[in-house]
Amino acid sequence: ATGDVDRRRKAVTDERRRLLTERTKIGHELDRVNNEADPEEASVEGVLQEAALQEQASVAEKAKAEESRAKMQDLDRQIASIQTQVNEKKQEAQSLLAEQEREVAAQRE
Repeated sequence: ATGDVDRRRKAVTDERRRLLTERTKIGHELDRVNNEADPEEASVEGVLQEAALQEQASVAEKAKAEESRAKMQDLDRQIASIQTQVNEKKQEAQSLLAEQEREVAAQRE
């Protein structure tokens, strides 16, 4: 009976050792897989972050360009308005000048 108990004890101890060894191997494999996955995930996350930053920059550039276009159009309208005013003043001045020339001519006669 003692030999039976010893054999069972040895079998249990051997099984425990085998399971611990297997658990250690699985732990090492899991660590290896995690270490391989982390750089890939970090790389993918980095690429995604870079793409998001580029998209934000692109949107900001487009907004700035649109704002600049709007400012240029506003300035063009202001210039056109001023040019119209200048032309009107020129016509008024030419009309006044012509009227004064007629008055001077009439006074000479």
